[in-house]
Amino acid sequence: MYSEDVNLSPLVEAIVSLANIRRVCCSNYDDVLEEGYTRLGTGYRPLVPGDDIPLDGDEVLIVHPHGFLPRAAYSRDYRMEPIVLSEDDYHDLYASPYRWANVIQLNLFVSFAVLFVGCSLKDPNLRRLLDTSKKLRISNHFALMREPTYQSDKGKTSSHQRKQPRWWEEMWSSFYKKVATENLVDRGITPIWYKQHSDVPRILREIA
Repeated sequence: MYSEDVNLSPLVEAIVSLANIRRVCCSNYDDVLEEGYTRLGTGYRPLVPGDDIPLDGDEVLIVHPHGFLPRAAYSRDYRMEPIVLSEDDYHDLYASPYRWANVIQLNLFVSFAVLFVGCSLKDPNLRRLLDTSKKLRISNHFALMREPTYQSDKGKTSSHQRKQPRWWEEMWSSFYKKVATENLVDRGITPIWYKQHSDVPRILREIA
């Protein structure tokens, strides 16, 4: 799984450089963020299902609700820890509202203003947690979302299909963006739209 060395992307470098962030929820299994904090010299602690949540300390807590398969060697052996991988695993998580992964994410959504990065927000379980937290919290959440384009969302057109005029593509993109914004706001999330994925590190640095 980890046959090559990790090269940190500008996005990861920007995330770990956020000075005021002390809680990170990562749905990935890898330890790329941990590697970023290590290189930066920032203390951190990965948390996996079943772990107690530290109530003090200045270290960054990196929550892995779906499990953790690190590349680096840790004092703790994570190889036997459960992971959420198959469709049945996700269904089981959705059907178990009091599972550690659900409880800790709900706690984060209620207690903090959350910034979603690289997240489509289409996962049914995540959407349910957001709907629940909206009734309990005061603060709003934010999400970095790529602006929709007609071509990228409809996929490649076949050779016999006629390309839509530019005004149609712009109208479609505007409508899609409006609907997506309304859906996000309804869940208590303010979208921050960007044009290219390469824009995200710059936006994060401006936030920092």
